[in-house]
Amino acid sequence: DVEGNRTVLAGFAFLSVGLALKVALFPLHFWLPNAYSYAPSVTTSFLAATATKVSIYLILRFMFTIVGVDRVFGLESVSDTFALLALLGIFIASTTAIFQPNIKRMLAYSSIAQVGYIVLGISFASVTGLTGGLVHVFNHALMKGGLFMVMGCFALRTGTTDLDDLRGLGKRMPLTAFAYVIGGLGMIGVPLTCGFVSKWYLVSAAFEQGSFAVGGL
Repeated sequence: DVEGNRTVLAGFAFLSVGLALKVALFPLHFWLPNAYSYAPSVTTSFLAATATKVSIYLILRFMFTIVGVDRVFGLESVSDTFALLALLGIFIASTTAIFQPNIKRMLAYSSIAQVGYIVLGISFASVTGLTGGLVHVFNHALMKGGLFMVMGCFALRTGTTDLDDLRGLGKRMPLTAFAYVIGGLGMIGVPLTCGFVSKWYLVSAAFEQGSFAVGGL
Protein backbone atom coordinates (compact mmCIF):
# COMPACT_ATOMS: atom_id res chain seq x y z
CA ASP A 1 0.00 0.00 0.00
CA VAL A 2 1.64 3.23 -1.21
CA GLU A 3 -1.10 5.57 -0.09
CA GLY A 4 0.38 8.28 2.12
CA ASN A 5 3.92 7.35 1.10
CA ARG A 6 6.11 10.46 1.01
CA THR A 7 7.66 9.51 -2.31
CA VAL A 8 4.22 9.15 -3.89
CA LEU A 9 3.09 12.47 -2.41
CA ALA A 10 6.23 14.19 -3.68
CA GLY A 11 5.68 12.71 -7.15
CA PHE A 12 2.08 13.89 -7.10
CA ALA A 13 3.19 17.39 -6.12
CA PHE A 14 5.84 17.63 -8.85
CA LEU A 15 3.49 16.31 -11.53
CA SER A 16 0.75 18.69 -10.42
CA VAL A 17 3.06 21.70 -10.57
CA GLY A 18 4.47 20.65 -13.94
CA LEU A 19 1.03 20.18 -15.46
CA ALA A 20 -0.19 23.45 -13.93
CA LEU A 21 2.75 25.16 -15.65
CA LYS A 22 1.78 23.62 -18.98
CA VAL A 23 -1.84 24.65 -18.48
CA ALA A 24 -0.74 28.22 -17.59
CA LEU A 25 -2.63 28.16 -14.30
CA PHE A 26 -2.03 31.27 -12.21
CA PRO A 27 0.66 32.01 -11.01
CA LEU A 28 2.53 29.73 -13.43
CA HIS A 29 1.24 31.56 -16.49
CA PHE A 30 4.05 33.96 -17.32
CA TRP A 31 5.20 32.05 -20.40
CA LEU A 32 1.87 32.27 -22.19
CA PRO A 33 1.46 36.01 -22.97
CA ASN A 34 4.86 36.24 -24.68
CA ALA A 35 4.37 32.93 -26.49
CA TYR A 36 1.04 34.08 -27.92
CA SER A 37 2.21 37.64 -28.64
CA TYR A 38 5.37 36.90 -30.59
CA ALA A 39 4.30 33.77 -32.44
CA PRO A 40 2.93 34.14 -36.00
CA SER A 41 -0.85 34.53 -36.11
CA VAL A 42 -1.39 31.07 -37.60
CA THR A 43 0.74 29.48 -34.89
CA THR A 44 -1.01 31.47 -32.17
CA SER A 45 -4.42 30.27 -33.39
CA PHE A 46 -3.23 26.68 -33.23
CA LEU A 47 -1.66 27.11 -29.78
CA ALA A 48 -4.73 28.85 -28.36
CA ALA A 49 -7.01 26.06 -29.52
CA THR A 50 -4.87 23.08 -28.53
CA ALA A 51 -1.85 23.63 -26.27
CA THR A 52 -3.41 24.24 -22.87
CA LYS A 53 -6.35 21.95 -23.71
CA VAL A 54 -4.08 18.93 -24.10
CA SER A 55 -2.47 19.70 -20.74
CA ILE A 56 -5.89 19.94 -19.09
CA TYR A 57 -6.69 16.49 -20.47
CA LEU A 58 -3.46 15.20 -18.91
CA ILE A 59 -4.44 16.71 -15.56
CA LEU A 60 -7.83 15.02 -15.71
CA ARG A 61 -6.38 11.62 -16.61
CA PHE A 62 -3.69 11.94 -13.94
CA MET A 63 -6.04 12.98 -11.14
CA PHE A 64 -9.16 11.02 -11.96
CA THR A 65 -7.73 7.87 -13.56
CA ILE A 66 -4.24 7.30 -12.19
CA VAL A 67 -4.41 8.72 -8.66
CA GLY A 68 -8.16 8.58 -8.17
CA VAL A 69 -10.66 11.30 -7.39
CA ASP A 70 -11.12 10.16 -3.78
CA ARG A 71 -7.40 10.37 -3.03
CA VAL A 72 -6.89 13.69 -4.84
CA PHE A 73 -9.93 15.55 -3.59
CA GLY A 74 -10.35 13.64 -0.37
CA LEU A 75 -8.10 16.30 1.12
CA GLU A 76 -9.84 19.66 1.25
CA SER A 77 -6.50 21.43 0.87
CA VAL A 78 -6.12 20.15 -2.70
CA SER A 79 -9.57 21.26 -3.79
CA ASP A 80 -9.29 24.59 -1.99
CA THR A 81 -5.86 25.28 -3.49
CA PHE A 82 -7.03 24.65 -7.04
CA ALA A 83 -10.16 26.73 -6.47
CA LEU A 84 -8.16 29.61 -4.99
CA LEU A 85 -5.62 29.65 -7.83
CA ALA A 86 -8.43 29.42 -10.37
CA LEU A 87 -10.30 32.38 -8.87
CA LEU A 88 -7.13 34.47 -8.62
CA GLY A 89 -6.34 33.67 -12.23
CA ILE A 90 -9.84 34.66 -13.35
CA PHE A 91 -9.77 38.06 -11.65
CA ILE A 92 -6.12 39.03 -12.05
CA ALA A 93 -5.76 37.89 -15.67
CA SER A 94 -9.08 39.45 -16.69
CA THR A 95 -8.09 42.75 -15.08
CA THR A 96 -4.65 42.65 -16.69
CA ALA A 97 -6.20 41.97 -20.11
CA ILE A 98 -8.17 45.21 -19.93
CA PHE A 99 -5.01 47.32 -19.86
CA GLN A 100 -3.13 45.58 -22.68
CA PRO A 101 -2.39 47.81 -25.69
CA ASN A 102 -1.82 44.81 -27.96
CA ILE A 103 -4.73 42.63 -29.02
CA LYS A 104 -2.62 39.46 -28.96
CA ARG A 105 -1.58 40.03 -25.34
CA MET A 106 -5.13 40.92 -24.42
CA LEU A 107 -6.41 37.63 -25.79
CA ALA A 108 -3.50 35.79 -24.15
CA TYR A 109 -4.43 37.07 -20.69
CA SER A 110 -8.04 36.24 -21.45
CA SER A 111 -6.94 32.65 -22.07
CA ILE A 112 -5.32 32.54 -18.63
CA ALA A 113 -8.62 33.64 -17.11
CA GLN A 114 -10.52 31.00 -19.06
CA VAL A 115 -8.12 28.33 -17.83
CA GLY A 116 -9.13 29.50 -14.37
CA TYR A 117 -12.78 28.74 -15.17
CA ILE A 118 -11.88 25.25 -16.35
CA VAL A 119 -9.75 24.47 -13.29
CA LEU A 120 -12.46 25.89 -11.04
CA GLY A 121 -14.91 23.37 -12.47
CA ILE A 122 -12.44 20.54 -11.92
CA SER A 123 -11.84 21.65 -8.32
CA PHE A 124 -15.51 21.03 -7.48
CA ALA A 125 -14.88 17.30 -8.10
CA SER A 126 -18.53 16.82 -9.01
CA VAL A 127 -20.30 15.61 -12.12
CA THR A 128 -21.70 19.06 -12.83
CA GLY A 129 -18.38 20.82 -12.21
CA LEU A 130 -16.40 18.38 -14.32
CA THR A 131 -19.01 18.64 -17.08
CA GLY A 132 -18.73 22.40 -17.05
CA GLY A 133 -14.94 22.24 -17.14
CA LEU A 134 -14.84 19.76 -20.02
CA VAL A 135 -17.46 21.60 -22.03
CA HIS A 136 -15.55 24.82 -21.52
CA VAL A 137 -12.36 23.17 -22.78
CA PHE A 138 -14.08 22.50 -26.09
CA ASN A 139 -15.93 25.81 -26.20
CA HIS A 140 -12.85 27.85 -25.36
CA ALA A 141 -10.87 26.08 -28.09
CA LEU A 142 -13.51 27.11 -30.62
CA MET A 143 -13.93 30.67 -29.36
CA LYS A 144 -10.32 31.59 -28.73
CA GLY A 145 -9.06 29.83 -31.85
CA GLY A 146 -11.64 31.79 -33.86
CA LEU A 147 -10.73 35.08 -32.19
CA PHE A 148 -7.05 34.62 -32.96
CA MET A 149 -7.88 33.79 -36.59
CA VAL A 150 -9.93 36.99 -36.82
CA MET A 151 -7.04 38.86 -35.22
CA GLY A 152 -4.78 37.38 -37.90
CA CYS A 153 -7.07 38.86 -40.55
CA PHE A 154 -6.78 42.24 -38.85
CA ALA A 155 -3.00 41.95 -38.74
CA LEU A 156 -2.84 40.94 -42.41
CA ARG A 157 -4.91 43.97 -43.42
CA THR A 158 -3.29 46.57 -41.18
CA GLY A 159 0.18 45.12 -40.53
CA THR A 160 -0.17 45.58 -36.77
CA THR A 161 -1.92 44.13 -33.71
CA ASP A 162 -1.87 47.30 -31.61
CA LEU A 163 -5.38 48.26 -30.54
CA ASP A 164 -4.91 51.97 -31.27
CA ASP A 165 -4.13 51.18 -34.91
CA LEU A 166 -7.24 49.02 -35.33
CA ARG A 167 -9.71 51.87 -34.97
CA GLY A 168 -12.28 52.03 -37.74
CA LEU A 169 -11.87 48.41 -38.85
CA GLY A 170 -15.56 47.85 -38.19
CA LYS A 171 -16.28 49.93 -41.29
CA ARG A 172 -13.42 48.58 -43.38
CA MET A 173 -13.90 44.90 -42.45
CA PRO A 174 -17.52 44.62 -41.20
CA LEU A 175 -17.91 40.84 -41.54
CA THR A 176 -14.57 40.14 -39.86
CA ALA A 177 -15.36 42.60 -37.07
CA PHE A 178 -18.77 40.97 -36.61
CA ALA A 179 -17.08 37.58 -36.25
CA TYR A 180 -14.85 39.06 -33.56
CA VAL A 181 -17.90 40.42 -31.72
CA ILE A 182 -19.58 37.00 -31.78
CA GLY A 183 -16.44 35.36 -30.42
CA GLY A 184 -16.14 38.00 -27.71
CA LEU A 185 -19.75 37.54 -26.64
CA GLY A 186 -19.09 33.81 -26.36
CA MET A 187 -16.10 34.47 -24.13
CA ILE A 188 -18.28 36.60 -21.86
CA GLY A 189 -20.90 33.86 -21.72
CA VAL A 190 -23.83 35.74 -23.22
CA PRO A 191 -26.95 33.55 -23.66
CA LEU A 192 -27.30 31.77 -27.02
CA THR A 193 -23.50 31.39 -27.25
CA CYS A 194 -21.51 28.25 -26.46
CA GLY A 195 -19.71 30.05 -23.64
CA PHE A 196 -23.01 30.49 -21.81
CA VAL A 197 -23.58 26.72 -21.69
CA SER A 198 -20.31 25.85 -19.97
CA LYS A 199 -20.47 28.79 -17.55
CA TRP A 200 -24.03 27.83 -16.63
CA TYR A 201 -22.73 24.41 -15.62
CA LEU A 202 -19.96 26.03 -13.58
CA VAL A 203 -22.40 28.29 -11.74
CA SER A 204 -24.69 25.29 -11.10
CA ALA A 205 -21.74 23.30 -9.72
CA ALA A 206 -20.83 26.15 -7.38
CA PHE A 207 -24.39 26.32 -6.06
CA GLU A 208 -24.46 22.54 -5.60
CA GLN A 209 -21.37 22.80 -3.42
CA GLY A 210 -22.92 25.62 -1.42
CA SER A 211 -20.34 28.08 -2.77
CA PHE A 212 -22.87 30.81 -3.40
CA ALA A 213 -20.25 33.56 -3.33
CA VAL A 214 -18.24 31.81 -6.05
CA GLY A 215 -21.36 31.16 -8.11
CA GLY A 216 -22.46 34.77 -7.76
CA LEU A 217 -19.09 36.01 -8.95
